[in-house]
Amino acid sequence: MNALDWLKQNWVIAVIVVLAAWVLVGRMGWFSKPEPEDPAAPVLHPTVETWEQLVVKSKKPVLVDFWATWCGPCRMQGPIVTALAKELSATAVVAKVDVDQQGQLAGRFGISSIPSLLIFKDGKVVKSFLGVTSAETLRSALLNAAKTKQ
Repeated sequence: MNALDWLKQNWVIAVIVVLAAWVLVGRMGWFSKPEPEDPAAPVLHPTVETWEQLVVKSKKPVLVDFWATWCGPCRMQGPIVTALAKELSATAVVAKVDVDQQGQLAGRFGISSIPSLLIFKDGKVVKSFLGVTSAETLRSALLNAAKTKQ
């Protein structure tokens, strides 16, 4: 029996396999593009050259999301980070660092798993989170960092 004969006899199985593969690939994000950022959201993208100015010298606490385009959990975290950038723009700064493009920054902070989120106050890490983190948890940590004096 050749492949065409098998498909004719087992077309239901073939359709189920194709649909399962399509769902799996979509969930894993292998071929999907990351959602574009909202241009109205005040999310910064620091580089090695701009780190000092954007993060270290910031008068507000800074949430930095270390992520990558190929990382499914990072793409889940992205909209949470963007929403916080809008919501807390008067209180905190939100930044995203693509570890593939800014590997030196990721290495500086020992980032080996993503998403990794660090909160900086006066240039120092005051809180860190690993994995997808809720908006409530991040909001609370940023507001606490904004209240504390160092």
